[in-house]
Amino acid sequence: QMIAVLGLGIMGSALARDAARAGLPTVVWDRNPAHGAALASDNLTIATNVADAVRDATVVVTMVADADAVMNVMQDLGALAAMKAGASWVQMATVGVEGTERALLLSGTRPEIVFIDAPVSGSRGPAEEGKLVVLASGDRERAGTETQRFFEAIASKVHWLGEAGQGTRMKLVFNAWIGLLMEGVAEVATLCDALSVDPARFAELVAGGPLFPPWAPHKFRK
Repeated sequence: QMIAVLGLGIMGSALARDAARAGLPTVVWDRNPAHGAALASDNLTIATNVADAVRDATVVVTMVADADAVMNVMQDLGALAAMKAGASWVQMATVGVEGTERALLLSGTRPEIVFIDAPVSGSRGPAEEGKLVVLASGDRERAGTETQRFFEAIASKVHWLGEAGQGTRMKLVFNAWIGLLMEGVAEVATLCDALSVDPARFAELVAGGPLFPPWAPHKFRK
């Protein structure tokens, strides 16, 4: 088994490190070579071009900025064409429904490769600790144990949600929910200031209760 991670921003770098730390041979690539310079370690190799990165990989992960970047890497730079038959393309960047549909259509030009739509829920901290939540969708059986082992290396929870595209749809719901919660936290923090109430003290009083998410106390700290 070999994992290829394309895109070495905050999330892509964390995914690569988690995979390598779990003992999975991992090759990485980024259009900016400097992004890979700090990642060299046991089980992790830096590729100089994207075709070399994916050629022997059983799982190819895209974690780039947006849908256009996904299409550029996989189509224009030839990553999809260079993948071996039977490999899995695991698209993990959050690119929206339309972007996911574009990637799915592109993957259809190589039907011998399975396309897995698998955005993640979680920020930098959980990513670096291998505690993301993976919202996977696509043909789980065809993706095989290699893809599942990769997911288990980077995540605390892996949810399979049906046909390709359902992962992205669920991620959009996640984002909406988190946005509403964050808006509520901001409103309460503003009220605390107006009433001369210490927001950190308020957080201590309500922490652990059913109405208070576990991440919220950190948002009240000044």
